[in-house]
Amino acid sequence: MNAGWNEETPTGSHGTGMTKIFFVIPDLNSGGAQRVFVSLLQEFDRNRFDTTLVLLVPRTGHYYELVPKDIRVIQFAFKNTKNSLFTLYRLIRKERPDIVLSTLSHLNLIMAFIRIFSSRRILFVAREANTISSSHKNEKLSWLFNALYRTIYSKLDFIICQSEYMKNDLIQHYAVDAKKTTVIYNPVTPLAEHLPNMGTQNLGATTMQLLSIGRLEPQKGFDRLLKIMYLLKDFPFHLRILGEGGLKDKLVKLRNELGLGDKVEFLGIQPDPFKYLRESHCFLLTSHYEGLPNVVLEAHACGIPVIAFNSPGGTAELIESGFNGWLIPDDDLEAFANKVRSREYLQLDSTLIREKTLMKYHPKKITREYEEVLLSTLQRHRIK
Repeated sequence: MNAGWNEETPTGSHGTGMTKIFFVIPDLNSGGAQRVFVSLLQEFDRNRFDTTLVLLVPRTGHYYELVPKDIRVIQFAFKNTKNSLFTLYRLIRKERPDIVLSTLSHLNLIMAFIRIFSSRRILFVAREANTISSSHKNEKLSWLFNALYRTIYSKLDFIICQSEYMKNDLIQHYAVDAKKTTVIYNPVTPLAEHLPNMGTQNLGATTMQLLSIGRLEPQKGFDRLLKIMYLLKDFPFHLRILGEGGLKDKLVKLRNELGLGDKVEFLGIQPDPFKYLRESHCFLLTSHYEGLPNVVLEAHACGIPVIAFNSPGGTAELIESGFNGWLIPDDDLEAFANKVRSREYLQLDSTLIREKTLMKYHPKKITREYEEVLLSTLQRHRIK
């Protein structure tokens, strides 16, 4: 193999007769898709699956350290995901796994190309991580990506979506066969179940502690979050923003121009975001679109209510109005500010929010759903 192929031998043993599965992902740096893959790798049944993790770039990032030591890792050194096509094809042709599970849009498209020329016995499954029709609007060659999705993406054998919205988006805009799709929601991070019970929010607080987490990129809408905070300039709040990205300098400049320097902090990427969640009264999500926002699940796992724009994606499938947060009409900054100002989130039951979230999105539950979908789909695929 080229591109700096490196393989790590697991500490455990891999038996025979199991279903051989490749988890393929560009990297294990920060990100929701990376977090979900690590959670699945931790929980996948070692008696049913012979599991290999395939990384396309040199290992970096906090999540790599969370990969179980008995997982075989094949690692490349590509600078760009698109350069991996031929190498991945040769790897899959040589290793002949039963299932290839990939995630993130550009990589999934590459896998669709590889599927065309690979053995029909191999099941190619994509875990779609975003609302494609919305995310493609930010691509320089959006027309090309849309055309490729309409012609090549459907070559994949099966697609796992994180929300009903995402599934319907693929069916309506990209002619994906509904029979080749299913919805499995993301799990809460495994750390969440070990957090202490949050109990009821501090009703006597005077300054509202607010939090937002995400990449500082156009999709996440931090510019409109800052404008909302400007509308609340005379309201007692303190907002912390966790994350890094290409817009950081512009956002810091906007914060200062709006006179919010003493009320809004940019704290970068933090290894323990739960520390900040536990210290917050409310989580704010102002994304222009989402797939299924893991940060909402993490906030709810801490018993923290969420106020979010009702933008394209699966956010609306996670928020129950008046129980664990509120949805605001998309881009209505004034309504969003008024909901923060109302302090209604202080009245919600944090214990119930947390309990329902851990029950519905527990990592073991979600992993079993993945296992059953993959094995049943492989069985149907083999008898075609």
